[in-house]
Amino acid sequence: MKPSIEVEPTKDSVEVEFTEDVVTEQTTSEQTTSEQATTAPDATEQMAAEPEPREAVSMTPETQTTDSEAMVEENDIAKNEPVSEHDEPSVAPDSNSDSPVRLYLPTTAGILLVDVDIRIGDLSLGQAHQRRIARVMADAVGEPQGDGDEAESLSWRTLFEYVRSHPEQFGNRQTFTPAQYKDMERRYDANRNLQPDHEEVARLVFGVNSVGGPFRLTGTDYYRNANRRQSKLLSAIDLNQDSVLEPSEIDSAERSLQRLDRNGDRRLDRDEVLPTPAANDPAWKRSRSSRHGQVAMDLEGFVDWSMMAYSFDSSRLNSPLGKNPGAVSNLDADQDGLVNKDEIQQLRTAVADLVLELKFDSEESSQPFFNLVSAADDVRQTMQLHDNGRSIAFTDDSATPPMKITFSAKDTLGQTQRIPLEAFEMLDANSDGGLDEKEFPDVPDESFSFERLDADGDGKVTLAEINRRRVDDALLWRVQVRARGAESRDAIFAWLDQDGDGSLSERELRFSGRRLNFGEGVALDHASLPDAYEVEFLRGDPSSDDQSFREAMPTRETDSGNMQTWARMTDSNQDGEISRGEFIGTEKQFDALDRDADGFITASEASVN
Repeated sequence: MKPSIEVEPTKDSVEVEFTEDVVTEQTTSEQTTSEQATTAPDATEQMAAEPEPREAVSMTPETQTTDSEAMVEENDIAKNEPVSEHDEPSVAPDSNSDSPVRLYLPTTAGILLVDVDIRIGDLSLGQAHQRRIARVMADAVGEPQGDGDEAESLSWRTLFEYVRSHPEQFGNRQTFTPAQYKDMERRYDANRNLQPDHEEVARLVFGVNSVGGPFRLTGTDYYRNANRRQSKLLSAIDLNQDSVLEPSEIDSAERSLQRLDRNGDRRLDRDEVLPTPAANDPAWKRSRSSRHGQVAMDLEGFVDWSMMAYSFDSSRLNSPLGKNPGAVSNLDADQDGLVNKDEIQQLRTAVADLVLELKFDSEESSQPFFNLVSAADDVRQTMQLHDNGRSIAFTDDSATPPMKITFSAKDTLGQTQRIPLEAFEMLDANSDGGLDEKEFPDVPDESFSFERLDADGDGKVTLAEINRRRVDDALLWRVQVRARGAESRDAIFAWLDQDGDGSLSERELRFSGRRLNFGEGVALDHASLPDAYEVEFLRGDPSSDDQSFREAMPTRETDSGNMQTWARMTDSNQDGEISRGEFIGTEKQFDALDRDADGFITASEASVN
């Protein structure tokens, strides 16, 4: 088990506060400690009785979750500061780098623990990250790379020169000059041996922009509660504006929501009710993110366990999915009614509520996609699964409040690094599927020379060899994934968007009242309105994170593309189904095609002769 850095505030001690990207120091005096004690939640609040441990129903071999290496993240590599006693020490590579990342999601309905096995091709994210660092070290000194080899003769100056001369790999957002080499060496050479090792190199090259390790989840509480109270859809349905949805208002929800359809296409798109956040979106200011357990975070590396235990209360004992309290309810091992620093760390090893797999660079798809691996038994009994590949959602009507949790992924790198087949065929004069030295174009970059691309040494370079090298030599961000977790901006919109395609189709509008009906004659006040939580994964250059996360995540393609020509032309709003209002035939013809009599003709129904 690797050591983690934990600092408890004590009288006149130096508290080391880790934020997402920067390490800051703050002298904590006796007065400050006193003020915290008066404003913090009552730590003596009694916890709920411990339920029976939950069993996980697994569909793949169980994977053990271990501590990940702690890594200080740097935002400015040109910062002329020596390594101080508070900088994090170098840690040996994690032998269990194939373990999934563990997510801690504090929703309004309780805490959810989720393990995500992120795959880059046939490697785990951690393995891909380690191999890429080894590749950087070998290439920096011009030595052939072997599995697990490290360049023994690599010096700091050689590494700095290599990084400066390869902006296509490391980006040019942060620059540094040779005059800064000595200060940078003092900053990054944690073990003072004058030679960069694996972890020090990772800290340098991945710390150039934002996150230093292979993965980081950040969260915000900006939308918490406001995403229901200030919902534009709620305002449209709540005809008397008393903040309570009466049964009669729920029954007329379809008609009320249709008034928001500005373009008259009989569906509600996200941009009709959810304007794109501004570039300076206050929700994701770093001051709103922490490692204290108040917002979404991963449990890899540094976690402020002391503060997390200090602020933990009984309201977090429930699970947003499942009938029983989740794994967090078992934390009070000594049954003293309190959760201390040692007990709270069981979150790292407790049975996860959900285990997911997220694949990038897969042979099955050019886009990232999710698989459900396993779910705790009671979660599986109550949850409803909505899986369209590129996003996966879980809903539980029985939670308090009813909860929907969606995971989605976006890749801004995958398709931009590969040479298209058409370009390759233009160079392949004899059409034999390979480029010999005569056909191979002059390339000024030695890393793309004929000798380096011809991996099998057969005297020809294939398209696969070229693209494999281009992907391997792409920006480092190919082996790094970042995520954001928070409440959906409009919980009612997210709740009604059952297929997660980013719009409310005519079908979803039609049945919106039924979707909001949680019992005959039941009115919904703010506390009982459904909530929604989203975790968005992103791979790409972190300098574009704010823009990439602001843009809508990729959604599934509608079934319109699978329809016969007449049906696709009839589906005027392109939501993949034909309603009675769109159908141009007779009522009898519509009823004959609508085999399940639900009021819509689907792609499969339209294909029947």
